[in-house]
Amino acid sequence: MADSVVQGLHMEVLPPTKADAPPRKVWRLRFRTESGDRKWFTVGTWPAVSVDDARSEARKLIGKIEAGEDPSAKRTALKQAPTISNIWAQFLELHGPHLTASTIKGYKDQFRAHIEPAFGSEKIQNLNREDIARWHHKASQKAPTSANYSLRVLATLLARAEEWGYIPLGSNPARLVKQNPHRIKHRPLNVEELHSVGKVITEMEGKKQIGAAVAAILRLLLLTGCRRNEIVTLKWRDVDQEAGCIVLKDHKTAKHMGERRVYLGPAGVKILAGVAGKKLGTYVFPNTEGTSHINPMRVYIGWKAVREAAKISDARLHDLRHSLGAKAGATLPAFMVQTLLGHRQPSTTSRYATPLNVTVEEAAHRIQGEVASALGL
Repeated sequence: MADSVVQGLHMEVLPPTKADAPPRKVWRLRFRTESGDRKWFTVGTWPAVSVDDARSEARKLIGKIEAGEDPSAKRTALKQAPTISNIWAQFLELHGPHLTASTIKGYKDQFRAHIEPAFGSEKIQNLNREDIARWHHKASQKAPTSANYSLRVLATLLARAEEWGYIPLGSNPARLVKQNPHRIKHRPLNVEELHSVGKVITEMEGKKQIGAAVAAILRLLLLTGCRRNEIVTLKWRDVDQEAGCIVLKDHKTAKHMGERRVYLGPAGVKILAGVAGKKLGTYVFPNTEGTSHINPMRVYIGWKAVREAAKISDARLHDLRHSLGAKAGATLPAFMVQTLLGHRQPSTTSRYATPLNVTVEEAAHRIQGEVASALGL
């Protein structure tokens, strides 16, 4: 039945979906595309869409059609558009190999826990800034730092979707959402605290309150300034005991800086020599079965016990890295501290550094000697 007011608008009566239901009445617009093809577009179902609403919507559609748009093609494309979960699968396949193992693990954790439940089934073209902002705001009420991380992962995912042509370039809706303010935590241990920590680690190891592996990891973190996972996942193939160093090929900034050489100093070499006598498999600090590395949670739990006993409950595990950085920064130039800590950006190092002219290895041994002395090693 053709409408008498808007040309092309029809009401089509369709059979009921159930035996006892009334016939369905659907508003449809018949139009001709620029290429001359005749098509139908479903405007809505009566009575949910009234006569006036159907006419109003039909007029809008006719205006778009006259401007060269094909609403039916747009709807078909949307139906065929990938979901966020589809894009994620492609991301893992195409972009995943270019990321470090730790980065891709963090991305996977964030996607499974936060992004997929909220947007996994959403068509990518339907995702907008308002939805993302609401999601980020809600997540920020409980964990603002984690919410920022999730937002960055989503923004990265959508940036790849732009490159692959799923959404227009420059239209990434996650980029427009403001992150929560981030206060950089910087809490290095002073000499007295280092002495206390060294004493507590030795005492707790002797009483078997923490394992020998955890004690060795904590000492190495303090001596080298390495990131937690760089020591936890360390493999024997990356240890050069003759040269007194470890060579990290897979680390946080490896993509931009290549392999990273970490000098151990006499104390660090001695620690690894002690561990080498108990060598079990690929990893320096293996799990009980020797099939993988030690569970990082054991290190967290061990550090929590140590810091409580040492009366520095506000010191995080990552502050062990900051401690070497602060000590190095008191006497070394920025580029050298950047090399020691494996920073990608000089700005990350700037909070530590002052000028001096020595080699990186000499500097590492000097600083490690001071830390080892404070730890009682």
